[in-house]
Amino acid sequence: MWVLFAALWIVEGDAGIAHCPDNACRLAHWNREIAEALETGDVSGAGHVVRRIKGVEVLPPSHPERVLLEGNLGALQLARGDSAGALRHFELAWRSRAGMLGPEIPKLLNNWALALLAAGRPKDARAKLEAALAYCEPGADAAALTVLRANLATVAAIEARRR
Repeated sequence: MWVLFAALWIVEGDAGIAHCPDNACRLAHWNREIAEALETGDVSGAGHVVRRIKGVEVLPPSHPERVLLEGNLGALQLARGDSAGALRHFELAWRSRAGMLGPEIPKLLNNWALALLAAGRPKDARAKLEAALAYCEPGADAAALTVLRANLATVAAIEARRR
């Protein structure tokens, strides 16, 4: 986890994090909230997390919770239809990926590709998906590989229609 002895400001109190003694714990809590909202499809329910997090940029960029938070915020912004906001978060997560675990990198690249596709940049999306496949470790999750390949096929179809 990424921890820096700096302030993570909270706009208003959040009863759900009252048990968190430090910034890393708060980030982990918010990461779980965003992940749950994305799983259930209740992206409006996680909007308060975006509003409450202030000063996250003072945490070390390579702190695992910050990388995960940037990726989750990107996915949340994409689900909310904000491809520009999603791209910003994915770029921040990518620059900080040193703290990211192997299987998380293809997920980040896949989501980044989807944001690029939503922004009308299929060529860039294809490059991210190809990179995601290259980052997959031997014996990677078959479902994850299927998603990457299906997204790559979708991008190829979009590019073919543009020709």
